Amino acid sequence: SSFTASLWSHSTYAYDGSGANYASHSLTDADGSTFVWGGFDGDLYWNGSVLMSLGPTTTTDNSSSYVIKVSADGELLWHVMLDNPVHDAGYFYGAILDGEGGLIVSGYSEQGGIEFGDTSLSNSWGGDDEKFSYIARLSSDGQWDWATGMGGDCNEGDIDDSGLTLVGGVVRFRVSSSCNDWYLLGDDNHSLPADGGAPDWVIGAIGADDGSVLWSHSTYAYDGSGAQY
Repeated sequence: SSFTASLWSHSTYAYDGSGANYASHSLTDADGSTFVWGGFDGDLYWNGSVLMSLGPTTTTDNSSSYVIKVSADGELLWHVMLDNPVHDAGYFYGAILDGEGGLIVSGYSEQGGIEFGDTSLSNSWGGDDEKFSYIARLSSDGQWDWATGMGGDCNEGDIDDSGLTLVGGVVRFRVSSSCNDWYLLGDDNHSLPADGGAPDWVIGAIGADDGSVLWSHSTYAYDGSGAQY
């Protein structure tokens, strides 16, 4: 499809009371709509006015992730942010277009209770520090369709933003981990060496329609001396 857009501009920045600003990222879909996404602490401003705000936190961080959608003509269509009871929801790793006017995001949090529409993700992976990663889908009108969590006994693992793809209705991704004895994704519990060396990898596929885990595998190399590649 094609589109004709008028010229426009907007500004966005975050402010947490200490002068900190955080970079945003953007993606443009086939209709000319622009998604602005990223992380922020404290308040997020849009054209000089507060658009989203986090309440006071009881943890060491006051963090969230956000998505803003702007039409081809520059109209602010919708905005969403992640939050939880302690206002420390962590940040996105990356995002890709879903081809239907929405967005698929990956991210992590060190605290549970994050609401993705009807889905609430809390740490269910046994780690003491409650870290977990997730992949979630936003619809074209800014509603959370689903969210799928994952994590290990040591940490959340890192979802590689360059490895997040959508092909034929399937979201594929990879997670790197170097300290987990096991990593849980759906019903798959992967045993890993956890020697702190080079990363082990967990790769998987999620159905784009409902977020169900279709399959996952783990891979690593071990040479008997503790080295991994």
